[in-house]
Amino acid sequence: MKKKLTLLVFGVLALYTAHAQFVIFDVSRFNTNVNQPESIVHLDVEKDGDADFVVAFSKDKRVVLYRKNNTENKYSVVPMYSALDGAADLTKGDFNNDGFEDIIASGTVAGNHRIVFLENNKTGGFRQFEEVVKSTSNAFIGLEAVDLDQDDDLDFISVEFSTVSAPGDLIFWQNDGNASFTQNVLSSNSVDARQTITLDYDKDGDLDIVSAEGLGKKLALYTNNGSQTFTKKTLIADLNICNSMATHDFNNDQKPDFLVSEYVGDMVKLYVSNASNTYDLVVINAAVDAPGDVEIIDFQNDGRLDILIASYFENAIKMYTNAGNDAQGLPQFNNNGFYPLTNAISLTVGDFNQDNKQDYAAVGLGYTGFVTFHNETVIVSVDDLPYNAWDVNLYPSLVSHKLTIQTQSDRAIDQITIFNLSGQAIYHQLVADITTTIDCSTFTPGSYFARVIDMAGKTKTIRFVKVD
Repeated sequence: MKKKLTLLVFGVLALYTAHAQFVIFDVSRFNTNVNQPESIVHLDVEKDGDADFVVAFSKDKRVVLYRKNNTENKYSVVPMYSALDGAADLTKGDFNNDGFEDIIASGTVAGNHRIVFLENNKTGGFRQFEEVVKSTSNAFIGLEAVDLDQDDDLDFISVEFSTVSAPGDLIFWQNDGNASFTQNVLSSNSVDARQTITLDYDKDGDLDIVSAEGLGKKLALYTNNGSQTFTKKTLIADLNICNSMATHDFNNDQKPDFLVSEYVGDMVKLYVSNASNTYDLVVINAAVDAPGDVEIIDFQNDGRLDILIASYFENAIKMYTNAGNDAQGLPQFNNNGFYPLTNAISLTVGDFNQDNKQDYAAVGLGYTGFVTFHNETVIVSVDDLPYNAWDVNLYPSLVSHKLTIQTQSDRAIDQITIFNLSGQAIYHQLVADITTTIDCSTFTPGSYFARVIDMAGKTKTIRFVKVD
């Protein structure tokens, strides 16, 4: 079952109050009745220009390809592997140098931990898997495809679930050039690592590794000494069960900054490098309930980096748009709303339809499918915002206290979100009725937009004005 919505996420005032830039997402839900999707990646499996998706379903032990058809928002469901216990993590890349992207997946069920290689067959599917490793020890997670030894074939890295008392391994899986992998332990002192990022941190021409250590409560830096030997040190300390991270240079100082989610601490933090070779802290959200995956993406094509957060217990994908730098040169962010997704956990970002706008897709453990968000950013008149033609009455248009929103009897309202002219979502309500009344007495006088979504998924956005 597919449910398609048009989601107005935020608006940025431009030139006059009559015109604004809005980031608008065409949102499509694809329910395929496969249980507990835990990870998602996108790729162009056939090299036809369309984004396809691979999803790992932990409960049903499956890795599934959703191959985009020529028709709009239609996918063929292509089974890839159906016996990967606890399928949890994915990475993609051309591991056999044939010009087509392959998949490596890991399973995390105790006593049956596996990593498998799924080879692209060049005709829109994947060949029979090759088992890279099977282990009864710690689970392999944090998969990252990278040419670590810089020999022009793609390797990958994994880490292990572990404890403080029994640290796990950081492993380099070296490719022989034909997608046959040799296991090399880079460190046996990784404390509950969850994710890795490779980058040339020290600018010496080889790749270093940053690892998010959950129970270790830190980001660890593994400096490459050459020939794949590494020295470990603490990069950022005093984290609270860091679960996910992303990196980018926010302040253009040619040094990496780090976005970190604290699963237990319920915080998302941005650590921005400074002239003292330490980090200044920007708190993105101090009260996000169990943040999972985080991503950095420029939705507006304005050169400013925005942030996405998958919030597990808030059952939502949350967006924070970059509002520019403060007096100290640190980026500031606006909370610009959310999209409901039960137990949201994993994100993948990219230009899915080659329109030079950044899109994303997501899965949640409580939803039996995946959701795509196609970026349809436009500059529009506030009186000409895109909507589906259905009757919604809003009164009064000049409101001092109570705002009433009403639709026709066969079109019950599902939810309402109110945005200010800065594009910030300041109010959200689930309705499930044909009418509702909103208390606007605390709103600052000025113009607002009410986005109304009915139970069938149709959307209308209406402007109103708050007066004293």
